[in-house]
Amino acid sequence: MPSSKARDKPPDSKPPYYIDEPRAQEINLILHDLEEHGWNCLGSFIKDVLALPNPKRKDFREQYHIQKVVAFLGPTTNAQSLVKADEIAEIMYSHRYSFPKAAHNSKNRTAAEAKRPDRAKMAQGLLEEWAVKKVESIVSAEADSASSKDIGFHLRDRFATWDSILHFSMTGILSMVKS
Repeated sequence: MPSSKARDKPPDSKPPYYIDEPRAQEINLILHDLEEHGWNCLGSFIKDVLALPNPKRKDFREQYHIQKVVAFLGPTTNAQSLVKADEIAEIMYSHRYSFPKAAHNSKNRTAAEAKRPDRAKMAQGLLEEWAVKKVESIVSAEADSASSKDIGFHLRDRFATWDSILHFSMTGILSMVKS
């Protein structure tokens, strides 16, 4: 478990992404427009943009919408989108609002008494939990595949003993496979 200080800082993978004032003003206008159209948060808008149409109904999205989603989610060789999904995930993960701020002593309370948001409910904690679940499911599927009888990578009954497990070595496994 990382120390408290380590959890208060984002990972040092990339420098922060900064935006200039004119672009920030344009974004403010777009965010206000989104709210006027019923999206009360950025997440609900992104979720709707990436949502699939109901398979029982006609796809009502415009071709332009589909092309933009494909350019963003598609192959990394696609030159249509200069910003890919992994970059967005990294920006979200390392953003200064994605984890609790460090608490400091004040004249009214100590740092230990400060109420801080639960890290597990903030973007960084949620992304870590999501990533671990994804890796876990991939590793589990690989283990199931590698240990299936169809692949042949399993011990025969005569080799499946506690002694062989306790004294496991790659050399021993290779000699069993050869025999």
